[in-house]
Amino acid sequence: MLAHARPQRSCRQPHGTIARYVAGCSCFECCEAWRIYQALRKDGPGMADGDAAREIIARLRRRGYTRRAIAEGSGLSYGGVRAIENGGSRNVHADTLEALRAFRTAPPTSSVWVPADRTIALIGRLHASGVPKREIARRLGMAPHSSLPGSRPQAHCFARTAAAVEQIALECGVIKRSVDEEKVLDLHADGLCAEAIAELAQTTQRSVHRVLARQGPVA
Repeated sequence: MLAHARPQRSCRQPHGTIARYVAGCSCFECCEAWRIYQALRKDGPGMADGDAAREIIARLRRRGYTRRAIAEGSGLSYGGVRAIENGGSRNVHADTLEALRAFRTAPPTSSVWVPADRTIALIGRLHASGVPKREIARRLGMAPHSSLPGSRPQAHCFARTAAAVEQIALECGVIKRSVDEEKVLDLHADGLCAEAIAELAQTTQRSVHRVLARQGPVA
C-alpha cells in the first residue's frame, strides 16, 4: 500500500489500466495492474524506443488532436508529450509508450483542430450579410477587437470555434440546417471522429454514420 497520495492527472482510461496508474491513480485495481505489468517485464531497464512513441503522437496529430488532447487522452503530462514530439530523447519509459498505445477515447471535440476554410468562408458570408465582425467576435465570447479566423493566414482552427460560427450562421439565416453529405465526407477524410463531425456538420452521430455507410465501410 502506498504511504501517501500520488498527484493525479486527467485520464479517460478506466481503473485497472496502466494508463490510469501512470496518471496517478492509486486504487487497488490500478496498483494491481501496475504490479502485474512490472512482473511481466523480463529484461531491460524499462525503456522503449522513442521513435515508436513519436510515431503514435504524429499519427494522432495528423488526425487533428492537439498536444493537450493527447496528454488528456493518454494520462501523460503536456510537457511530456511535447518533449517526446520534439525528439528530446532517443528513448522513453516503457510505461509512457504503453500509455500512448492505450489512447482510445476521443477527447472533447473542443480540443481538436479542424480545417478552417469553411469557418473563414462563413465569417465572410456573415459579414457580407450585414453582421459586423465585432458582433461575431462577441457571440464567440471574444473581445471586440480580437482576431477572427481568417484575419491571419491559418489552415486550422479549434472545433469549438468552427461549431460556434456554424451556429451563428444558422441563427442569422446564412446557412440552413441540413445534413451536408459532402462536408461529412470531407471531415471524415480529414480523420475526425463521428462526434466531431456531427458537431461541425450540425447533425447527429447517427446521421453521420448513415452518410458514411452509403459510401462503404467506415475506416
